[in-house]
Amino acid sequence: MDSVLTVLGVAFSVLGGIWVVRRLVRGLRRVAGPEGAVEDARTMGLSIDWDELSVERLDRKRTFRRHVERLSEPDVPFEELAQMAHSATPGIAALGLSAIARRDDVPEKWTDDAIKSLTSCPYMIEPFIYRALVERATQQEWVVDTWFLDPGQPATIYSLKAWLGGAEPRGAAIVHIPQ
Repeated sequence: MDSVLTVLGVAFSVLGGIWVVRRLVRGLRRVAGPEGAVEDARTMGLSIDWDELSVERLDRKRTFRRHVERLSEPDVPFEELAQMAHSATPGIAALGLSAIARRDDVPEKWTDDAIKSLTSCPYMIEPFIYRALVERATQQEWVVDTWFLDPGQPATIYSLKAWLGGAEPRGAAIVHIPQ
């Protein structure tokens, strides 16, 4: 009985030591600066599986939330987040877009670029783009136009100003109906 208790005591000591070391390493990573934070987030983004790519599931993951909180701090350059948001790796894109949704310094040009990217981004990234747009949208008005397109084609999204100026999808011709 004494040997069993000794083994259990050693096992708990080892587990406690591992827990303490992980906490210390996590704290050191935060001190590493914005470059280290971005690199750590990219590494974490590579580990996100396809079946985890939903806003709800990732927001429940503590590590995802921790990286998003760190990336949304002002010392991390916005350009890094924009680059992550356009990544071909969905997990990295989800991290970048989630951090952008929390930032206050989102340039207006990014909003235009994000709307344009909706037609070509993977479908599992769309909710992250929508969240970033809703959280950070400017007071600019937008138009969703499906008039020129065949049924089932993705809608074209324009700023109201561009749409009123005659914007049209590529390859479509405006038909003017005489009045």
